[in-house]
Amino acid sequence: MDDNAEQQRPTTAVSVDFAHGQLARAFVTALSHPDAETRSGAENRQERWRAVLAGMKDGSLRIGTRAPVAGLPVWVTPEVLRGGFASGRACAEGPLQPYEARACREAGIPADRAGLFAHSLTEAGLARLWELLDSGRYRVTVPEEAALLTVAWLVRAGEQGAALELAAVLAPFAARLRFTPQTGDGPASDPDAVHRQTVADTVATLERRGPNRSVETQREALAVWLPFSDELLAHWLETAGIGRVPEHGPGPDWHQRGAELLFRYAAVRAAPQDRPVRGRRSGTASGFSVLCRERAGRASADWSVAGNGTVIEQAQILTTHNLATLVGVAGVTPVDGWDTLARRAFDTACRLVLRAEQLPHPLAAVKNAAFAWRQMVFHLSLCAPRTREAVLDRLAGDHPARLAPAVAGLVLTAAGGRFEDDGTADGGASRRLLGWTVGPHWLLRRS
Repeated sequence: MDDNAEQQRPTTAVSVDFAHGQLARAFVTALSHPDAETRSGAENRQERWRAVLAGMKDGSLRIGTRAPVAGLPVWVTPEVLRGGFASGRACAEGPLQPYEARACREAGIPADRAGLFAHSLTEAGLARLWELLDSGRYRVTVPEEAALLTVAWLVRAGEQGAALELAAVLAPFAARLRFTPQTGDGPASDPDAVHRQTVADTVATLERRGPNRSVETQREALAVWLPFSDELLAHWLETAGIGRVPEHGPGPDWHQRGAELLFRYAAVRAAPQDRPVRGRRSGTASGFSVLCRERAGRASADWSVAGNGTVIEQAQILTTHNLATLVGVAGVTPVDGWDTLARRAFDTACRLVLRAEQLPHPLAAVKNAAFAWRQMVFHLSLCAPRTREAVLDRLAGDHPARLAPAVAGLVLTAAGGRFEDDGTADGGASRRLLGWTVGPHWLLRRS
């Protein structure tokens, strides 16, 4: 092993991106966390990560070496942040601590760390250190705080030469680092017992800590998505041969089971984090798929792209594209009001309908128009009654002619009316607007 390792260049590249990422995380926490103490801690972390980035830039920090901080020898304990990044500070530096100021007052010397170091090497200072060693009434939080206790022990053990040598090593940093221990009311605790804070402080910290998003995401992936993807892959491989998928036609119920997988996917996506839909099979998911089929009028096992699309669209309608979760669970409220969002969604639907008339393949525009229409209906449902009536009056008076049946249907249902089973009312003058249909879409029929 090379004893001059501190002179070696780091063998691995240091990721500046990691430091930038940690700074960004601290910034977000300081800006948005509900707990004031957590925000304050995040602000302190911001300052430390800024110091890390500045030190890496000017060369005062050499991350990955035995002596990462310029001007500090290897025996000084550096302050280390997440990922092993030295902050540029020593753990034992900082403002004069209250116990140091008290020791200076008791010794009758100015409140100065270098002065306390010099006094500790006098006869009176050594006597105080020996008293602490005998009583055990001291606490060492970083190794440097035990340095002068070690000097005192060496002197009393007759190792004056070693004591002088150690004092000489410490002296250049006497004004910067804490070399005396904190005093305590009782003897030090059992050295085999290690703790950082009281039980009460630990309980309070745990009570403030919410779910970890990364852990919950990993838990969801393992419990929900991996089993589902395994089942989906197994389903797909039923058509596989040697090196090709699909190589042969699936069995008669393959399409039926494939459509059920899609419904379960929609149900799993819509479920909250304490999702009842788990594992490979779920009665909730099965019931959800049946409901979607019934609403789409696709109770039979016949399979087609368009027919399957109508069922998936019903799943999207029932789950509100997760808008209900954002409002009901996350408490999202638009700054401009629900009526403004409703008008914007309606304008988008109108624009897409007009575009569809000009496109050689308009079905995608129609599906997107229906998407915007559903969002408009959701936003309208959250408006106050008078506001909703005002928005409906505006929509009824200004819309493309081709969209008139859908607008009439919207006004009808807002007043408490209902569509027939075929999605029409008033002899076809009022219609439900959906994106998927089996056969020609009424929105695209030539007048």
